[in-house]
Amino acid sequence: MIKHCQRLPLAIRVLGGLLTENYTVHYWKQVSENIGPHLHDNNSLNSILSLRFEELPGYLKHCFLYFAHFPEDYEIDIENLSYYWAADGILRYSDGETIQDVGESYIDELVRRSMVISERDNATSRFEKCCLHDLMRELCMSKAKEENFLSPSAHPQSLSVSQRFFTHDPYTLDVEREINNSKVRSLVVVQKVVLPNSWMFARNWKLSSIIFTRLQLLRILLVYKAEFEGRKLPDSIGKLIHLRYLNIEAAGFHIRAQCLDGDDRIECCNLEDLRGMARLKTLVIALRGEISLENLSASIGGLGRLENLTVDYYGAKGRQEWIILDFNNLRELSLSIKIMLSAQLQFPSRITRLSLEFCSLVEDPMPVLEKLSQLKFVTLGSHSFLGRRMVCSAGVFPQLQKLELFGLVELEEWIIDEGSMPVLHTLQIDGCKKLNKLPDGLQLITSLKKLTLRVMGNQWNERLSEGGEDYYKVQHIPSVSV
Repeated sequence: MIKHCQRLPLAIRVLGGLLTENYTVHYWKQVSENIGPHLHDNNSLNSILSLRFEELPGYLKHCFLYFAHFPEDYEIDIENLSYYWAADGILRYSDGETIQDVGESYIDELVRRSMVISERDNATSRFEKCCLHDLMRELCMSKAKEENFLSPSAHPQSLSVSQRFFTHDPYTLDVEREINNSKVRSLVVVQKVVLPNSWMFARNWKLSSIIFTRLQLLRILLVYKAEFEGRKLPDSIGKLIHLRYLNIEAAGFHIRAQCLDGDDRIECCNLEDLRGMARLKTLVIALRGEISLENLSASIGGLGRLENLTVDYYGAKGRQEWIILDFNNLRELSLSIKIMLSAQLQFPSRITRLSLEFCSLVEDPMPVLEKLSQLKFVTLGSHSFLGRRMVCSAGVFPQLQKLELFGLVELEEWIIDEGSMPVLHTLQIDGCKKLNKLPDGLQLITSLKKLTLRVMGNQWNERLSEGGEDYYKVQHIPSVSV
């Protein structure tokens, strides 16, 4: 089998990965025999790659084919990609699992099989971006065309079969001519980024609202830098009852299905336009100006299937009391807004991932958050908490796996009681410069595998070294990084 690799690193990695799945002689002989039928014109590399694709489980084949929608050398945002997969019915997840986690697990499988290139981010320990090797992309394009999976605007005739429409060149797009299939379920119109932040200078392109009256089966809608008539979100979008993923950045407003890079969050359109999207599962709203959270709740309260909600609101002049969001299916909640927390406050009870940033909380948030027994990931980001003391009580956060504390600039004391966070495996503390020592209770969390401290001051290297003042608290942790 070595001779088939022709000393090509990609072929060696792919074939090696295939062989490591089963170390029996019978399996290796089977692989060797199966390579033969895939040999074409003595091109062993293509044969190996084709065999690797054929050996993929069905769900991973569809995930891999999805990469054919993106241009060559395009860095794909994995969080966005996970939502595409989910909205298109490719990604399968059950109670307690988040779209982001399952999507990342699929990427992990493809990376281990050398089908996709990606590395875990040092700060988040997650796969953030990914791309394809040139030869793997050729395979992807070939297989996608075979299965009518691809619908680039350069080949409009394929739209009679495909239910997906992706283009990265909106300026040459003739919507009326090219999108003539009423069964299209995915409409994605973005622009390829050539240089960092070059998207900021991209010009707008006109999009007629008439198109949405034809595409009643849309499940995924992403349009970038579109300009609608009257700079208003078309009413016809609000009538797309099958929509599960909405991401619109347009002249005059910005509604997004999840956070994208950049800070040009413009004034939001009338939120009442969202009320008809009953099947929407993921929504990020970037607000500007003055709006009450009570009005926001009324506008999105009918989205009963919502699973992921992000609210970014930087225009508020004062704190607002957080309202109860009665979303039984909500799993992920991210808030960047000044709010008041009280003991009577209730978040949706089934949340597994919570992120707070710029909330400017004065009271310790833990008495409220510890009621959420299904939390697995918690991030208290920059200026989310302005108090000096924080306490994690005994027996709380029974399922919490990862805790991140970023930019809590006033935090001086953190107490962890015995029995708190019993399955925590990752703790990251970043920029909490007034924290004078680690909690004594940290030594009681035997499940902890990784501790990372960043921008905390030079004294922490000495404190956490063997013989240091805090060493006894962290000596049981396999990975400690300062």
